[in-house]
Amino acid sequence: MLPAALILISSERASLAGEASRSLAHDCNWTALVLVGAGGLFYGIRVAHLSVLCTSLAAAPFIVAGAFTIVSLRIDWAVSAIACSVLLGVVVVLNCAAVDLTRRESTRELLRLADSRGYSGLRVLALPGDDRSAEFYASGRVIYGQNGEVQPVYDVPQIVAEARKRNERVLAFVTIQDLYLYRSRPGVEIIGDNGKLALVCLY
Repeated sequence: MLPAALILISSERASLAGEASRSLAHDCNWTALVLVGAGGLFYGIRVAHLSVLCTSLAAAPFIVAGAFTIVSLRIDWAVSAIACSVLLGVVVVLNCAAVDLTRRESTRELLRLADSRGYSGLRVLALPGDDRSAEFYASGRVIYGQNGEVQPVYDVPQIVAEARKRNERVLAFVTIQDLYLYRSRPGVEIIGDNGKLALVCLY
């Protein structure tokens, strides 16, 4: 939203001034663009764990546009640079980062991997929160509590215990940070992870 807001502010500023000359808004634009590019670079590498090349290519249009705006003397040129940076940034993100980002936000591939191992009929312990993809891709198999919310594995040890007594297997989603708790444990098979969540089979 920020680049679009910058375009509107710059256009309005130029209209009010009756000219397309350098102004405070002009200086704010290049500062914001450089910050967007630098922030995106940090986020892509440190938080989203994307490749350095992909993240650099996505951030470059904003940083270059910011640098161009510094030396530009006209607001209309700055507006054009902002628009081009948005278009180029979106193209790069869609072509080199979108697949990795969407894979991490969906449980589809993990459940497909479990299905390929013969676990398509197992009940599923999902994680509460905004992510509802497990409820979608494992519809009819997700375990819910009395409050209507999904039951995470750390809240329902009795379900796991009862399933083990019946020699029944249960699939459970855990955060990638908690995966170490399940490694090399008896009765645990790690199906895989998507960089954000891991799917384990408890038996």
